[in-house]
Amino acid sequence: MLALLLSPACRTRPYDEPISDDAAARDLAAVDQATQDLARDLAPQDLAGTTPCGDQSCVTATEVCVHFNFNESGSIECRAVPPACQADRTCGCLEAPICTPSGGETCEPSTSDNTITCHCVGCV
Repeated sequence: MLALLLSPACRTRPYDEPISDDAAARDLAAVDQATQDLARDLAPQDLAGTTPCGDQSCVTATEVCVHFNFNESGSIECRAVPPACQADRTCGCLEAPICTPSGGETCEPSTSDNTITCHCVGCV
């Protein structure tokens, strides 16, 4: 009776084949990169010093992030804040010096700090 209980319950081989060292290293490298990417994405933005602007950062003290929308195309860039608008970074102040000279755009406020959007009225 003891032999019946022990024989089917005892396993002498592992369930899975072992992973090669190269495959394990690749898996760990992928996990490490994903962890670094997530940490970077979740890190708080330094809004006191810089403003996120597409794939760049604007110096908040002297620049504003501007999204230029020209129907099907556009660009995102940092633009110098005119001295008269340093304390008032609203469309009321920034539209004439930043949006209008660029091709007749109108200004729209953004939900992000230190950011505006210029829309082209007559662009096709």
